Amino acid sequence: MSQATYIANRQGERLFTVYASADDAAAAGDLAVSVAMPAGESGVAGAPDPRPPAQRPLALLIHGFSDVHDSPHMRAALAGLQAAGYDVLRWDATNSWGRSGGSLELATWGNAVRDAEDVLEWACHQAWWRQPVTLAGHSLGAAVALTLAVARPGLARRVILVAPPASGRLMSKRLNPALRTLWWMTGRLPDRWPRRGQARQYFRYQLLHDGLAYDGVKLARRLTIPAAMIAAAADITTPPVHARLIYEAVPVAQQAGYIEVPDAGHVFSEHLPGLRAAVQAAAQAL
Repeated sequence: MSQATYIANRQGERLFTVYASADDAAAAGDLAVSVAMPAGESGVAGAPDPRPPAQRPLALLIHGFSDVHDSPHMRAALAGLQAAGYDVLRWDATNSWGRSGGSLELATWGNAVRDAEDVLEWACHQAWWRQPVTLAGHSLGAAVALTLAVARPGLARRVILVAPPASGRLMSKRLNPALRTLWWMTGRLPDRWPRRGQARQYFRYQLLHDGLAYDGVKLARRLTIPAAMIAAAADITTPPVHARLIYEAVPVAQQAGYIEVPDAGHVFSEHLPGLRAAVQAAAQAL
């Protein structure tokens, strides 16, 4: 069983439009949301979970920058959670490539957090909602998950961070100083890898400016729930050192495991089974 619903985020006007499945959803709404049920009910190999929904754990799975909820690596993470017996709520954040509204130019860490908060505001009124939940995210989505875990006590029982950025400042150091100055002077930076058949997108300087407010290490020190980290050994976007810095900052009593997938890059392209297994192991260990 799956359900796809359009809700409006705080900038939108639409409230709800219900579709039979996420694949049937037209790109007409503001924030596309889908609820995936456990193994056997949603096409993931395995026997149906005999427990009623109220007794199954619920996870929120958050995608990263310029991504969608059903990209290959997000599907692998979903499969890992479902194999661990979770129901999973996921969505296409606005200002990305998915079914939701907005423009990539408006993408920021803060906007991604606000989208997640808007999803929560809607989800907590649904019949299937129960908390505390498990928060899981990839890349920028991991930063959002960590932010929510600290900002909303009682929301989460655990957090799983996949290829998380340690901080906006550490990420900004990857930028060539001349390029960063040009970005600041012009106010926008062209996407180096535009999608085939689509016009080149530009990133506003607000993306960098807003991101500098994010510090995952400081947030990790404030965690009062178990946290697991999953890193990709060959990741050049958020190298394993980012996940290690966050993990080492988590209070020892809340450290629930650090997993590094060998040879994998940021989106685990040739290592999706490794990502799936790592997410499942992290979900079951917490």
